[in-house]
Amino acid sequence: MYKISLLFVLVLTTFSLTQCKSQDSVVQKKAPFTITEKTYQYWTGGKEGSSGTNLVLKGNYDLSPLHFDAIFFQNREEKIVAEFNSEQFVIFLRIATIDSDKKNLIMSKDPKDEYGNSVPVKTKNIPFDLKEDEAVLLYNVKGKEYYYKINGIKRLETINYP
Repeated sequence: MYKISLLFVLVLTTFSLTQCKSQDSVVQKKAPFTITEKTYQYWTGGKEGSSGTNLVLKGNYDLSPLHFDAIFFQNREEKIVAEFNSEQFVIFLRIATIDSDKKNLIMSKDPKDEYGNSVPVKTKNIPFDLKEDEAVLLYNVKGKEYYYKINGIKRLETINYP
């Protein structure tokens, strides 16, 4: 009985250790595409209190059944749509943030005074620890998902719209 329980514990331990994955093992080192241009740019203006970020990725690809699903950038996960032509692709992502905190400034002991305040939006944590100039691209080849880390995204000068 002791041998059976010891064997069970060893098998369970071995199985659990082999199933552990770190985020580095999930991210691919090679991909069926190359990034030739990678930039991001902050912008403000247009509407009062509005701002955001533009992200542009350009590159070449080898496989035709390639599809880009999402990108993890600056602690956000965003769905993306890539434009493909011949052997090149372009991903343009505009992340807009509108400053809605002004309507939440009413803080009072009386609940009637706080009527109309909106519930704060809970941000979802992404599964990667990224720097400001890093992103992880989720792509799909023949129905299988892969992740590719992009380093050194160049920051362009901030645009201030009137």
